[in-house]
Order: sequence, then structure tokens, then C-alpha cells
Amino acid sequence: MTTHIAIIGGGRVGAAIEAVTARLGGYRAMVIDRADVPYCAQRMNSETELFISDDTEKILSALNRFFSKTPAKKCAVVFALSHVQAYPLLIPLDQRLSQGIRFLVVGRPADVDPAVFTRRPIHFGAGLEPGLAEALLQVLHKKMVMPDCIETYCGGLPHIPSAPAWHEMNFATESAFTNRTSLARINGCEVKRPRFDTRDQVFFPDFGVLECYDDALLPETLSEPSLSTVPTLHQRTLRWPGFAAFALSDLSPNEKTAAVTPRGEDVVLLAARAQKDHRQFEIIVRTDPCSGFSAMAWATALGSIAALVAGMSIEHQARCIFPAADRNDSVFYSFKDIVQQFGPDGSGTSICWTGSHQTQRILEEDSCHD
Repeated sequence: MTTHIAIIGGGRVGAAIEAVTARLGGYRAMVIDRADVPYCAQRMNSETELFISDDTEKILSALNRFFSKTPAKKCAVVFALSHVQAYPLLIPLDQRLSQGIRFLVVGRPADVDPAVFTRRPIHFGAGLEPGLAEALLQVLHKKMVMPDCIETYCGGLPHIPSAPAWHEMNFATESAFTNRTSLARINGCEVKRPRFDTRDQVFFPDFGVLECYDDALLPETLSEPSLSTVPTLHQRTLRWPGFAAFALSDLSPNEKTAAVTPRGEDVVLLAARAQKDHRQFEIIVRTDPCSGFSAMAWATALGSIAALVAGMSIEHQARCIFPAADRNDSVFYSFKDIVQQFGPDGSGTSICWTGSHQTQRILEEDSCHD
């Protein structure tokens, strides 16, 4: 039976999610946005319904109609928005839509989530990072069996290295240059530091030396029981060298009155490394721009649908489902399946495994994972 998916937010990520569902088949989508002509309008599949409104009652009516003839377990609402943007609709939709309909929020969860007031489990951080990055973390944790250290690296990088000047994009309420507090676990101790104070360098083939810093580790990941035995845990953001120094320099505000568009093509690099007894294992996922979508939007969309597919077959008891939850390594295997369905050209994505002979063989067996 066709899965009905309502995508709240018709921006770049919402448009990419709609495109992924259209190309996979087996989905019928509705995109809801408040803009008269959202970004997705000229890119949607002809069978996708577009509903324009910022009125909660009208949105509820449209969703009830869209889901009316489909079993709730085959329906989902994906908020292709930041947490701040999703919040005003999250609670009223939860209270008045059928309880069996799954809710996923792409954006990074806040420190205090509204899901404590909801009736249903809500999957927060269902995208690239948070999302796929934490799924990789769980995969390595299970395959290495009590590793000494796990590090993830994730970043959207311009294809052509360039200075970070004129970085104009905000997500939610924060600038990309905000020196917010980062989390890590080092030798069993929780460590909090300004993220740019943790900057270091790391090498990846095809990229060379990149700048990295602790940034993305969620408190929920740090407190996940299944990861409590890992002494050292880092989630690091990747940038071309010079980003942190520029962020810490004297920046003056630059007000924008026109729409902001990305500069040039990007590439997304997502990697996870685990170490134990002087052995290292690594997973590298690379996503390039695909069919007119930026690599970041496309990778986030693939992660969102992977979370949706994995979640359709898992019964959760908790109100908040965070991306590092014990069973969410299934998100990565769903992601792998989607990439294989598209093929490397259709998905714009490659997955590379490296490690010891024994670990490599175990992971090759996972290629048949259901």
C-alpha cells in the first residue's frame, strides 16, 4: 500500500524530500507551506499536492482529507523545518491527528523538547546530522564491540575551497559563526567547551586536510545507555581550514533584505571512526549535488526518508525518539538500501568502508541486511 507523507515546509530540504519520495515510488506526498510560491513549487512531481496556508485549522483540514483513506500506520508528517519553526504546528497537529500517524522533525532538537506534552512518539533529528551521523555512530559501536573511541565528522563543503566570508545562511535562530558550547566525552568525563576552542585538523582522501571542531553531540546522545561504555565520544563539524579563525574575528553585522541563495556547488562528507586495541574502522559517506538539489539538502532528504522507513517497522515506547537511540542503527541500513535502489548516479552518494579484515568481513555480511 502507498505511504502517504505530508511534508511541512516547501524550502530546499522539503523539496528534496518530496523528490526522493517521487523517485523511490510507493509514496504519495503533500507539501504544505505558508509562502505563496514556495521553493518547491517548480520542482514537484505532478502527482504531489501543494497546499498553501499559515492557518492551523486549514492545515488540519487538509491533512485529515489527505490521510482519510489510508491506515494511520502508512501515514507520516515530516517537519522539514528547524525545531523553532516546527514548534507552533507540532502540538496542535499531534493533539488532533490520528495517533498512529508518525511524526518526524528534521531539525536539531532543543534542550527542552515539546514532545513531553505530546500523545505520540516523535522522532527528532531525522536528517543528516542529527540523524545519519548518529546512526553511523551506533553501527560502529555494535560492530566494534565496546570501542575505546568513536568520532563522527560531518560537513557541507564548497566544491572549490574558499574563504568563509559572507556566510549568509542562518538555521533557526543561530548564525553559523556562533561560538556555542559543545559537548564531548573524553576518557569517561563529560566535557563542555566553546566549539571553536576544540578546533583541530583531520585528513580525508579527495579532500586533504580539513578543519574540525566538536559541535554536534546532543545531550541525549551522551546519555544514551547503549553508548555509556564508550570512554571517548566526539561529534565534529568539518570545514575548510580558516573557518573558526574567521568566526572568532571581529565581525560586523550585515543586514540582508533579499533572499539568500547558496554560492556554488557543495559536497557533503559524513564519516565515523572507531578505535579499539590499536585497530581502526571507518565509514565514509559522500554526497554530491543531485538533480538540481544541493548536496546538503539531498543528503538530509535521504536521511529523513531512511528514518521514516526504519521507523515504520519499529515500535517505540518513548515520547522522544532521538537519533542515537539504541535501535536507530536501522536508519543507516535503510539509507544504504535507498542508495542502492537509486544507484550511485541517481543518489549522488557513495559509501566506503575501511578497517581490519575481520571487521570488513562482518560489514560485508551487512550488505544483505533486511
